[in-house]
Amino acid sequence: MASVRQLDPRWLQLSRSLSATRWETLRKVILPGVLGHVLTGVRLSIGILWIVLVPCEMLGVSAGLGYFILDTGLPGVLGADGDGAADWRVGVCPGCLGPWASLALGTCQPRVVIV
Repeated sequence: MASVRQLDPRWLQLSRSLSATRWETLRKVILPGVLGHVLTGVRLSIGILWIVLVPCEMLGVSAGLGYFILDTGLPGVLGADGDGAADWRVGVCPGCLGPWASLALGTCQPRVVIV
């Protein structure tokens, strides 16, 4: 709602003066105007997703990255010795996927958002 309030009132006035319907105003004025804020929220939520997802998967699931971390027996986790290849995969997977997803969305954002 905050991004809708930040829209330039002249855009809405222009759509009314051109006799745009409510659907046309929503599709052509409001959605493009708030898309930047929405995509910024999605980028922030990607970072929070990785912070929350892995520990949640450690708590009582039998599949997923959190389970894999505990199952491989990483050094320092439950006192296990660990497997070198598995240690590498577990560290690189979330370490690369999170920034990659944020970078991909950041690359698409300027092409989609109309200022």
